[in-house]
Amino acid sequence: MNILDIVNRNQFLKQLFPNGIDNFFLGQLDLSIDDRISLILHSKTKPNIEIAKWGKWGEDYNIITIELTGHFIRKINVNNWQNNQCELSTCEILQENDYYLITFTGNNWSVEMELQTLIFQRNDTYILS
Repeated sequence: MNILDIVNRNQFLKQLFPNGIDNFFLGQLDLSIDDRISLILHSKTKPNIEIAKWGKWGEDYNIITIELTGHFIRKINVNNWQNNQCELSTCEILQENDYYLITFTGNNWSVEMELQTLIFQRNDTYILS
């Protein structure tokens, strides 16, 4: 299962990445007291469609960020976050009843969370050299 498959309001993301994303890293993680988590995924995958305001892939940008908010968090474990050096992450998703168990893994770090919903918020772009 690809992470885009479990994101609410994912129509635009599905246009950008009809085959899902697997070439990304987890760049930011924010936990708030109101039972919400924000995640920012940084995708190195060329989008399927061109967005005029973003410019040209490879010249004006080569990373697309995907900001998601998660709600109804039951569990979160962050291990060795200091080792996250923006390398590609793997993402494993299991569904159990109304909850998703999502695990991001990098080189000697991991983030595991159990939550009910992920909602797409916005995209941004930048050049990573």
